[in-house]
Amino acid sequence: MDLDYNCIQELPPEIGELSNLKALWLCNNQLWDLPEEMKKLKKLEKLYLGNIKFEIFPEVLKKIKNLKELYIDKDYRVKFRKEINILEKYNKNLNIINYS
Repeated sequence: MDLDYNCIQELPPEIGELSNLKALWLCNNQLWDLPEEMKKLKKLEKLYLGNIKFEIFPEVLKKIKNLKELYIDKDYRVKFRKEINILEKYNKNLNIINYS
């Protein structure tokens, strides 16, 4: 599902009901966090979070078990280094890719 460039400030909790969702593009929005309900996305494999203004690390990312590719700004790899390292320990199959 491509939601890039939509000025989205908050995802609704109902996002967790999209049980067959495999890829989600959220780049270039105004999100500050991700809803806890995203942990229900059991088939989500690719998540694109480029150019988003996270002030805190979205903890729900640790709970999306089948995530294989996470695209984030390289600045966040530095800002959230500790959290990224923990995330990689939670999910050994996860490939974190710099979004540019």
